[in-house]
Amino acid sequence: MKHLLIVLLMIGVLTSSAFAAHIVIIESTSFDPTHLMDQNWANVATGMGHTFSLLPQTALDNNAFFAICDLLIVSSGVIPLSATRRNIIRQAYSAGIPIYLQTEYDITYDTNQTWVDLVQDAAGTFSWNGNTTGILEPMWVTGTVSMNPNAVNQLLAFRDGAYGTGSREVETNLHFGDQEYGWYVRPLVTGAVNLAATSSDQYWVKMLTNPPLMENYIRNLLSYNATEVQIRCWHNGPPIVIPNTGGTFSAQTKIGNTGWTAQTFAAWTQVELPNNNIFGPFLYFPSVTVPPNSTTPTYTISQNVPAWAPPGTYYFHTAIGSFGNFILNLDSIQFTKLVVATD
Repeated sequence: MKHLLIVLLMIGVLTSSAFAAHIVIIESTSFDPTHLMDQNWANVATGMGHTFSLLPQTALDNNAFFAICDLLIVSSGVIPLSATRRNIIRQAYSAGIPIYLQTEYDITYDTNQTWVDLVQDAAGTFSWNGNTTGILEPMWVTGTVSMNPNAVNQLLAFRDGAYGTGSREVETNLHFGDQEYGWYVRPLVTGAVNLAATSSDQYWVKMLTNPPLMENYIRNLLSYNATEVQIRCWHNGPPIVIPNTGGTFSAQTKIGNTGWTAQTFAAWTQVELPNNNIFGPFLYFPSVTVPPNSTTPTYTISQNVPAWAPPGTYYFHTAIGSFGNFILNLDSIQFTKLVVATD
């Protein structure tokens, strides 16, 4: 029994020390004293049992911090980054240091362009396609960042954001309307331990509106925990406009698995109404299995819109995960319903 207790104590010590990481946070308040993203990340990390170093932006002038860094957080999306500092961030990623890189609504910012650099370093491609102003709610959260360790399916107070699209190396996890505003990136190479994440708005971090989601980013980056499966949905043709008498439209969808093991999950469709309420599911498949490193065929699916549906902008969601529990990934297309016919 004595030997068993010693072994258990050793396991506990090893587990505890492995979980307690040292996080390097590049400060944000020198740019603007109200930009408290750095301190908010530090407080969340401390609450999780981690330690941190809050370093000036000049720390990015060389790689001296690599030796103490288990996770790098670049907390401001608006700071200028010289070519040297962008390169140091890229070196950290290539060295296997996980990174949370804050980006912002202006796609010309240095942080946004550094995100493109990281995707290229993962042998992928990424394109910033535009930005959306205003409060973007509901911002849907999907994948591992939505469930580990905390259940977070929506992010509120996401104010102004840039949207974009990426290759298979880029995993979407923040969704508003029919666009994507947050991602992971990782190389699709066996044994690779490079993972970075971004969300294209710092306001929600500044205002500390969702500490559980911040915890999820830290936990999943430290454990290299990506989702590996994504669903895609698109419509071939002009924008979908449903007349006041109702109608039907079709869309195409497929699911990809970039992991090295088969993945099984449910798949379904639902509709987000003009008032943001969710209606559905309409199609539901309780068990879908996608083999490793493969993509399903493209399927055509249809959606009927009744005449009595209120007018406005809708989003048709295709989703995978566990219905009613969590969403691994979703993709959406927009359609418009014209004014209801009256007698």
